[in-house]
Amino acid sequence: MKKIAVLGATGYIGKSLVYKLILKKNYEIFLFARSTKKLKDFLKLYTKYSVNKVKKIDDFRFGKYDVVINCVGIGDPKKMKEAGYELFEITEKFDNLIINYLKINPKTVYINLSSGAVYGKSIEKPIHKKSLLVLDINNVDQGDCYTVTKINCEAKHRALANLNIIDIRLFSFFSRFIELENSGFLLSHIINSINKKRTFYAISTNFIRDFINPEDLLRLIELIIKKGKINDFFDAYSKKPISFFKLLKFFEKNYGLKYKFKDDLKLVSPTGPKNSYFSSNKKAVSLGYIPTYSSLGGIAEEVKYLIKQFDNEPF
Repeated sequence: MKKIAVLGATGYIGKSLVYKLILKKNYEIFLFARSTKKLKDFLKLYTKYSVNKVKKIDDFRFGKYDVVINCVGIGDPKKMKEAGYELFEITEKFDNLIINYLKINPKTVYINLSSGAVYGKSIEKPIHKKSLLVLDINNVDQGDCYTVTKINCEAKHRALANLNIIDIRLFSFFSRFIELENSGFLLSHIINSINKKRTFYAISTNFIRDFINPEDLLRLIELIIKKGKINDFFDAYSKKPISFFKLLKFFEKNYGLKYKFKDDLKLVSPTGPKNSYFSSNKKAVSLGYIPTYSSLGGIAEEVKYLIKQFDNEPF
């Protein structure tokens, strides 16, 4: 039975992965978070997993793990915009903590959740194998800071070629654990509009996103674990991305979303405007990765637990 440590287990993606890992029942999981109370409350509410496996971050270096998954970071666009220097501080602190552990335990596999933001702020066309980063170094803003933290992290990992470090670049992600209140996520705003029976005001730009489902993300992680000795990166992707307009139509048809287009609204993101934010680099196929869900299919699977009118149990 492999021992897996998850850092950042109370975050949006962290909780999503922890829930899926626990369902597998073939891993011994050690969970680390800055707020152990928050993590224990989550486990009691949604799982039957022992809270004895919950540890403080400071205890991480004392354990023995086959795999470490780093979910630490700021993914919410609203919080990202407010973070400032904290983006650098958080990324460096936990990445260095894990790297120092790997230097003592070189057989351990380190899986870091990176971001498609490494390709830059303005992405007009789908990412491919030869895509280049464009960074206006003389005018670095908040969005660039997020990109730079991810690039710095990945560059450091490639320099440590003798260690088993893999970066998974996430473009968009969705699960039932998304924060709905005080969140900057597009899908949070849409779901809140449905639950509160209010009109959603949409921009008139038909941008494209690729939402990966937690089941497919875990599948990719398990294939990396199976590979064993590896130092590389992989772009994460679903079976098929989705356009904004099709997303609106889905919620209108299935959940009664009422929306109106406003010409004065613009596509705003702390990491920059991205009309086609997805990757056509299918390098993960070399691992045997074939996603089960399309973006729409993954959203449909998870969103039913968040719409009040359907009154579903969360699990």
